[in-house]
Amino acid sequence: MNTLSLYGLAFLISCVKFLFAASIMSTSALSPLEIALCTGLGALVSFNIFYLSAGYFMQRTKDKKLKAIAEGTYVRKNAFTKLNKFMVRLKSSKSGFWIACLFAPLILSIPVGSIIVAKFYRETKLTYTVAMSAIAVWAFVLAYLNDIIFAQF
Repeated sequence: MNTLSLYGLAFLISCVKFLFAASIMSTSALSPLEIALCTGLGALVSFNIFYLSAGYFMQRTKDKKLKAIAEGTYVRKNAFTKLNKFMVRLKSSKSGFWIACLFAPLILSIPVGSIIVAKFYRETKLTYTVAMSAIAVWAFVLAYLNDIIFAQF
């Protein structure tokens, strides 16, 4: 593969699953700096798309639910799942904002993490800046950490 194809591959992988993009690309001929820049750029583009369009996705889900209720096909789901309880505890905690902004796009996929961050913390002024900065920092940390780990083998 030529270098331009590797850049594109790193960009596309990080648009969906940012956490594993640097590990996958560490086996290529790209340097850690190139990997960090490509994966970081892909993750930032994906974050912007999904963060800014999160309102559309949430409205679409609400409309589908209202339509199902009107048609009589709506089946009520259990509201007290472990994940929902965890999300409520996270949102109401003092450090929930920082945990969500720093780790949600990393651990979850970029699309899901950015929608969750937008859903819970869109009103907070620092949300966008903190999440974008965290993604940029994580890109370099993951690229250089993978370089150190793969150098051992």
